[in-house]
Amino acid sequence: MSHALRQTMPGLLKALHEKFGRNLRSLNTEVVEVLDNIDTDLRLLARLAEFLEIDINSGDLHRQGGASLLREAFSDLSQAMYLQCIGLVVPGRMSTRRAFELGIASVYIWDLPHAYWGWIKCDADFSFSEMIAHLSSEPYMELLRSQQGASAAAPLSIKECQKLYRQLSNTVHGKHSDLPMLSPARFDAEKTKTIKELGDIQTVLKMITAAWSSRVPTFRAS
Repeated sequence: MSHALRQTMPGLLKALHEKFGRNLRSLNTEVVEVLDNIDTDLRLLARLAEFLEIDINSGDLHRQGGASLLREAFSDLSQAMYLQCIGLVVPGRMSTRRAFELGIASVYIWDLPHAYWGWIKCDADFSFSEMIAHLSSEPYMELLRSQQGASAAAPLSIKECQKLYRQLSNTVHGKHSDLPMLSPARFDAEKTKTIKELGDIQTVLKMITAAWSSRVPTFRAS
């Protein structure tokens, strides 16, 4: 394996910064259109957090926590969008995965205060599989039907959610078969398939929004 000549660290970091800037300047119209769509969906997520916060009672700390997790998801997905556009695929996927988990958790704890307090006070972890199973379970569906009538539909597909979450988790766990070779190709926006990575961000946004629109249909109608 050959290596480039050693540079000073400030020089190396400056070169990386310039490379990331070139990636941004090279974004094509297709990518820009996807970015505009992501921006629209992100604004919807922010409005959802504001909508939820309006009617939360001061004592419902678990619901305040749920709205706060939505804002975390908003921040993570905004960062993921930027990271993917400059060619930093691995941290971009990590931010997307975190946002996916937090966004689903925000719905999960809405009706389960003990799950929130276990997470906050008892160092318990959220299980993504358990959260998705809960939000697709028959008892949860009965809750939705009690509010929306018999036409209420399951907001999420367990299979699709788990498939995307596993894909993002593979990167976190060091599996890199679908990534380009290490630098310099790893930092090339074209070789890292930016459009596909941004598509995953879009899908996560739509899944989080779908889960909330089903749980709080007044937001969907507003």
